[in-house]
Amino acid sequence: LSGHIWAWLKAVVKDHAMTMFLTAPKRNGLAAWRTMCRYVCQGDDPRKDELRSKLRRIPEVKDLRVLDTTLATWEQELGEFYEMCPGERKSEEDFKMQLHDALPFEVRKYLIWQHGQYRTYMELKAFVRMQAQKHLAVHGHKEAHLFADQEPSAGADEDKIFLALAKK
Repeated sequence: LSGHIWAWLKAVVKDHAMTMFLTAPKRNGLAAWRTMCRYVCQGDDPRKDELRSKLRRIPEVKDLRVLDTTLATWEQELGEFYEMCPGERKSEEDFKMQLHDALPFEVRKYLIWQHGQYRTYMELKAFVRMQAQKHLAVHGHKEAHLFADQEPSAGADEDKIFLALAKK
């Protein structure tokens, strides 16, 4: 019976629960079940704490080709955190500053003058993604299509944002 419980748990658990499951002795379903019960009884607090620490800042973007995936991952974790803690929302200004701080220095120093032009995080993100797409397209990177998004209304001189990166 213990072996069957172990096999069933192995088939149905995933993510963090799988990590906890693997700490139990192999083929000992009762020990694995106790481990899983302790994990479930802890509640969401460990996951909330993990997400809260991850969401303090958007991870730094060192390569424009990973901008889109970095932001998507961060926003997905942010959504999960807000489902668990609906009362802990940040302001648009906080989100805009986090996006600004995650970008390479060459991009940030230009964006500081453009920061007030975009009222929301989504507007600023769309502008940054559009500029990254243009930069990658001009410099022949095949990944430029990953940044396809609707273009915000932007002035022609905004292409200057990534000129410093063109030298690299």
